[in-house]
Amino acid sequence: MLNYPRAVALLSGLLAAMPAQATPPRPTLVVAISVDQLSGDLFNEYRAHFSGGLKRLADGVVFTRGYQSHAATETCPGHATLLTGARPARNGIIANHWFEQGLARDDKQVYCVEDAQAPGSSSRQYQVSTRHLRVPTLGMRMKSAMPATRVVSVAGKDRAAVLLAGAGADQTWWWGGAGFVSYADAKASAAVTAVNTAVRQQLGEARAPLPLPAFCKARDYAVALRDGQQWAAGASRAKRAMPRHSAHRRHSMPPPSPWPAPSSTPWRSARGRTPICSPSVCRPPIS
Repeated sequence: MLNYPRAVALLSGLLAAMPAQATPPRPTLVVAISVDQLSGDLFNEYRAHFSGGLKRLADGVVFTRGYQSHAATETCPGHATLLTGARPARNGIIANHWFEQGLARDDKQVYCVEDAQAPGSSSRQYQVSTRHLRVPTLGMRMKSAMPATRVVSVAGKDRAAVLLAGAGADQTWWWGGAGFVSYADAKASAAVTAVNTAVRQQLGEARAPLPLPAFCKARDYAVALRDGQQWAAGASRAKRAMPRHSAHRRHSMPPPSPWPAPSSTPWRSARGRTPICSPSVCRPPIS
């Protein structure tokens, strides 16, 4: 028959004899980096060539098969999900753009980080805001637990900077075309002003192309465009206007779809691309 007092005493003795585990120190810096289109396979492919910050991060714990378990893998939902831990249906950021028929304006399309209630706002000329973000980000939670926490977010686009930082961040900056900009009431610090001055100076100078790394030379080949047309750097509108696959096909029709033919009328997305949908399958458009 088990003697419970003795068993408890024995267990207590064993626990007391175990070496005490030192409490790990609290981190003083948390760095989150989001790179569009940098999938796990590309990370592994170029991992041996990383240097500086990425190499330092890669020397730690790496989850090469991590993925976001939501369907809307556009930029806004992805950034909102990364540092809130909530899926789009809960965090409020369901797409880059969506439509709200009840808006009191002619433009019913809403951009993910606009304040659609601001006077004169539209999905193209908008006031940047965290209005649509319904849940706190990591930075917001850290500030709530430790008010001395400082949250800084810098990105190439407003939606990335805003949705990774959340509301109440100390510094939120994104590229505005000729320098880094922020919310309408934000004042540029001396550091931001210095960076913008240096960037403008560099943009105004002729610069030689960067040398091609040796591991990229196998992929360095010319791409002939139809009718001899060429695309200048940053000419995204021209790229979108040109028929797809024109670089390697003589006509503008897309290649045959690898998916089964739809058995019902497909819907059309806000971007105008038609995914293939049927009662049993709905696959994304081929881009």
